[in-house]
Amino acid sequence: MDKPIQHLKGNPFLKRHDKLRYKGYKAACEKYQKEIASIQQYLPDWKPTFK
Repeated sequence: MDKPIQHLKGNPFLKRHDKLRYKGYKAACEKYQKEIASIQQYLPDWKPTFK
């Protein structure tokens, strides 16, 4: 189920939705950068996941 659904693949709403989600992800990472840095002291390769 990793492949995108074909009839939704070119849907501009989904592309915009994904861009907004990624923008929110970046904003959250910036907001919590101190907390992320604290976690990375113990888990150096750890990064917040973007699903």
